[in-house]
Amino acid sequence: MNPLVLSALNVQTVLVGIVVLLLVYKLRQKWKYKLPPGPFAWPVIGNYEVIRAKFLHEIFATYIKTYGPVFTVQLGPFQMVVLNDIESVTEALVKRKADFANRPYLPSLVKFSNGRKNIVFANYTPTWKLHRKIAGKALRQYLAGKHLEEVLHTSMHKCLPLMAEEKGNLIQNLLLI
Repeated sequence: MNPLVLSALNVQTVLVGIVVLLLVYKLRQKWKYKLPPGPFAWPVIGNYEVIRAKFLHEIFATYIKTYGPVFTVQLGPFQMVVLNDIESVTEALVKRKADFANRPYLPSLVKFSNGRKNIVFANYTPTWKLHRKIAGKALRQYLAGKHLEEVLHTSMHKCLPLMAEEKGNLIQNLLLI
């Protein structure tokens, strides 16, 4: 056979394979979770309209009219459920808080938070609950009484002269330019 024909067949086979893989990926995602309805999302890219939007609240306002106050959007490979009314937010954060407490796994957050070992990015576990309780007690104890006010006053007495000196240096540098 002609090498040009084999090359064309290989390109067509690869393209068909990619389309089939993307289709299977999309169907698997749809069947894997029972998510609320949302706009069409490309398999790897996500919702193009949401990605290129300057103001998300305007896009979400149009989605509320079509899909209701709870809908799904996809940013890249990540699917997110958007809650847009007080009833759904109250149900998610108050009534069913344990179901909505975990954080998404993002490699950048893992790197940033030293393996998710802090209160902000850690998953909802008994250890997390204990750490949060200890941190809350420590903050309440630290913020109680005159202690915080004294610390703020001493810090400001140290900081204000430094800021005035920096402002003077800044004005001198601007005059020299």
